[in-house]
Amino acid sequence: MKKEIAYIAIEIENTTLTRCMDLKDGKQSHTLQLTTMVDNQRRALVTIFLCEGSTKQLLKQFDLTHLRPKPAGPPRFFLTCLYDGDSLLTIRLKVDGKEYAAERVDLSRFIRRKRPMLLLIPVFLLLAAAAVLLIPRTCTTRKNKDRTVTASVSAEESRHSEKSSPAATGKMTQESSETIETQQSPAKPSPQASSPPPTSPPQEQPQEQRKIAEQEPTAPVTASALRSVEQRLVIYFHPNDSKLTAEAQTQLRVFGRQLREWNSIDVVSIEGHCALLGTEKGRIELSRERAEKSAAFLETIGIPAQEVSSQWFAGERPATRDPDKQELNRRVEISAKGKEERQ
Repeated sequence: MKKEIAYIAIEIENTTLTRCMDLKDGKQSHTLQLTTMVDNQRRALVTIFLCEGSTKQLLKQFDLTHLRPKPAGPPRFFLTCLYDGDSLLTIRLKVDGKEYAAERVDLSRFIRRKRPMLLLIPVFLLLAAAAVLLIPRTCTTRKNKDRTVTASVSAEESRHSEKSSPAATGKMTQESSETIETQQSPAKPSPQASSPPPTSPPQEQPQEQRKIAEQEPTAPVTASALRSVEQRLVIYFHPNDSKLTAEAQTQLRVFGRQLREWNSIDVVSIEGHCALLGTEKGRIELSRERAEKSAAFLETIGIPAQEVSSQWFAGERPATRDPDKQELNRRVEISAKGKEERQ
């Protein structure tokens, strides 16, 4: 069974759960830029969870009140998680550039750690007991095998001695004389006696050598014969819509065909985005749907799902802040890295 990886996740206003850091990576630090959901939002609820598989446990919750009125979209909060690699997690929250809170959470009561050495002790004891029980039985089996071999050798020697006895020799001499008389008696020549002896078929060595040469495998492509390659693509969507347009589908097919020509695909990263300034509703969910539908389409044209990672950022990473060019923010950015043969 595949072991679930524990990670820290952030949730704003009980909407989308955003993955922050994996605890398997050891000591690390990660900062997230968080935004308000609507224009002039005065309150925000930020919740931190410890997730493992399908379960999530509440670590900390910050209820931010009396926020200054601002347009939705630009980063308002900076949440930093510091993990010491063992059991201590430090959470720091900044609001509008000022530190709001700093909390320390002990994760040892949430994460159950296995002690492999204690689990191995019973296994060692069982192996030792099995060895003690099997040693006498092995010795007895070897003695029985030696006796069987000795008996077989004795029986074989007795059969050889019977064949070399005088009675057997006389019988063999009589049979030999009868065979000589039979050979000396005249016999009619057979029609096939005058025919020449059949000639041996020509040797097939050259043909076999050709077959072996044809079956010899070609030399595999070595790592030194490959070079790293990278490919990028940006597709666009209609307002308040996550459906792939005909133009976007054509671009994805061409993009997928290029990736399949590589020798190997290392990773395909997909990022979903949407417009700023409240021009699209449910922006976090909308950016997620755009990213996931792009990933699903790539899978239908032959790009394995395990090589694709998807993220969504609502309007946190705009391509432009110009109100008249928000169609450039309704997008999905795809980048792929892999290897192909050197030309």
